[in-house]
Amino acid sequence: MIGNGRKTNFYECKNPKENENRETNQYGDRENPLHPPKNKVARHHWADDSITPDQLHQVMRACERNGEVLENKYAVITTGKLGMREGEAAHMQKKWIDFKEEVIRIPAHDPCDCNYCCGRWKQKLGRKGRTTIFSMEMVSKEQWTPKRPASIRTIPFGFDPEIGDILQDFFKKYQKWPYSVRAMCGRIRMLGKMVGILNLSPHPLRCTAATKFALDGMNAYVLMRVMGWDDIKMAMCYVNKAAIDIKQEFKKIYGMEKHDLKKDINYRVFYLTPTARKLLTRKRRPDEEEWLKHLFIPEEDSRT
Repeated sequence: MIGNGRKTNFYECKNPKENENRETNQYGDRENPLHPPKNKVARHHWADDSITPDQLHQVMRACERNGEVLENKYAVITTGKLGMREGEAAHMQKKWIDFKEEVIRIPAHDPCDCNYCCGRWKQKLGRKGRTTIFSMEMVSKEQWTPKRPASIRTIPFGFDPEIGDILQDFFKKYQKWPYSVRAMCGRIRMLGKMVGILNLSPHPLRCTAATKFALDGMNAYVLMRVMGWDDIKMAMCYVNKAAIDIKQEFKKIYGMEKHDLKKDINYRVFYLTPTARKLLTRKRRPDEEEWLKHLFIPEEDSRT
């Protein structure tokens, strides 16, 4: 603690002036000058876990190799194309979907007493959840709820006709996802192994959807609302990553960047003399335009 009652880091100086001069590491903490870190590792971001569009297409094709084709496609499109969390996809019901407007409206509360919701309710209670005797009615009053308040949102799906067809076929057969949330994660992991993608889970598929939206030109604010984030910094990471990907694609197509074009162009550089600079900056006379006409236009053309 410092004298003003503010909490300090372990290696923070008591003198504010000395503390300002010290360098911060990649996480914003003051580094210890006596024991600096040996290996600085760049912070990992979730946007780097996204798969390519070709890999997503391969995963969609792998859904047809398994017996439960409809269930596989539902798990992939909800996470990989709509950017929904696995808990949202597993609890989605037909009443959430408006097929006329082609949107999905995620509510603030939907009564549920599954094992996933019981575990979340115990986690919210903390230590009390270990000893509290609860009933399924108590869980249904509190669960299911989205992960964050910003997750109460509207997700359009009219940009891809295949999504609407799969949702209609799925909810004709089921009222909601017939298995657990863990089973959905295991199913996606199995599909990833079939196409050579190890440790594939719903979260990398959700990152793939966010990357696709950013590449299509969606701005950071709309991306934040569609994905259900509280902070716009998360959306900016995907927008910046999309800009880097576009630059790399241009480099692949054209073979060089804009500043590299000067290497293959022959050009000459001319410099003005001091007299020429004075002529350019001087005040023009009223009869200067007529003098220039006689200078550049021949006399025969001026007579005619």
